[in-house]
Amino acid sequence: MKKLYLVIFPFIALSIICTAFVSMKFHGKSSGGIDSRNGSPGEGTCSNCHSGGSNATTVSINVTPSLTSNEFTQGQTYTITITVAGSGFSKFGFGCEILEKPSNTNAGLMQSPGSGVQLINGSNGRKNALQTAPKNGSGTADFTFEWIAPSNSNSVTIYAVGNCVNGNGSTSGDFSRAVSLTLTTPTVTALGEQKEASLKGFNLYPNPAQDKIHLSYSLIDPKTIKIQLSSIAGEVVAELMNEGQANGIHAKTFDIPTDLAPGVYFLKVFTDNESVAQRLVVIK
Repeated sequence: MKKLYLVIFPFIALSIICTAFVSMKFHGKSSGGIDSRNGSPGEGTCSNCHSGGSNATTVSINVTPSLTSNEFTQGQTYTITITVAGSGFSKFGFGCEILEKPSNTNAGLMQSPGSGVQLINGSNGRKNALQTAPKNGSGTADFTFEWIAPSNSNSVTIYAVGNCVNGNGSTSGDFSRAVSLTLTTPTVTALGEQKEASLKGFNLYPNPAQDKIHLSYSLIDPKTIKIQLSSIAGEVVAELMNEGQANGIHAKTFDIPTDLAPGVYFLKVFTDNESVAQRLVVIK
């Protein structure tokens, strides 16, 4: 009988050690996030494993500087914040990819991960932002990183998944949700490429400009004309004109606001149903 115990005890002990090792390895991996589970084309989400929890989970994608009409500026550096919220939960995870359309390849550059965020290369070659470990929060948690928008793409999609976990050491009782946000570049009509039916001969000078700009154009029909100066992030910094005008050639001179910082802006001219824009460099 003693020999039987001697044989069984080492076997049980080895089984316990192996089970604990596998469990630690599994939960260690999942607690730091699993790549390629962001709800993007060809991928699943965290709900492939996590389920059973309340479906009150919400996930939001916030971009700073703020965007106008979901338009991004090529080469601009943005801060991306993924907010995960769920009533009754106190631990949260997330995953995020930013892909060009329609190739579904990495768009721009992810960098400078915030607290509790890591950047890794996924098994499919896509860059992933993931939690380093479940982040504690009272019903909500934020995950941030910087993104440099691509300089050669006109359409990108941010894919994000948020996971609310109950911390019971398994994937039961959790709930995840996937969202996406598609961004495009502003429509800018360059000089010499204008195809507007009513607005013709758009000419802006000097450029760069210091204190004044001169603008000329022609209208083939009477139109209401609105002229705005906006930042490269799409924020309107000055409305220069908004009035009805007759057909014919028009020339206007505008003062550049004295408090406007040097930099690159867009001068935009809007008619009833058309628009044209030109980059303007302001110097001091």
